[in-house]
Amino acid sequence: MQYIALLRGINVGGKRKVQMNLLRTAFEDAGFTNVRTYINSGNVLFETPETELTELVAVCDQLMVTTFGFSVRIAIVTADYEQVAVTGQFVFWSAPVKTHGRTRWATIVKNKALYQWITIRNANTARKL
Repeated sequence: MQYIALLRGINVGGKRKVQMNLLRTAFEDAGFTNVRTYINSGNVLFETPETELTELVAVCDQLMVTTFGFSVRIAIVTADYEQVAVTGQFVFWSAPVKTHGRTRWATIVKNKALYQWITIRNANTARKL
């Protein structure tokens, strides 16, 4: 099954630097196949037999700690979701670009306590993934 791991807060402002080739290798060493990364912001596409998402998050977090020395928040979604997907605590959906400033996400991003729990990808990145 194909999955996408969205790692939060790596390679931002020179902090938590992760080289994509090392990230790819870490995922391969963990037993994942067809591993690809997209841009330098922690997007990893990979395949593995169907697995509970919480288990995948734990495996990916452990490989981050082992390989890079730090834990990050990770959202994992299946690569076949469409307009709306619910994965554990995460809800992903698509909204017209012209409405982004009026959505609840605009308010959440301003709330530092909630902001640490979300990761955002722009529409171009989401389409590519």
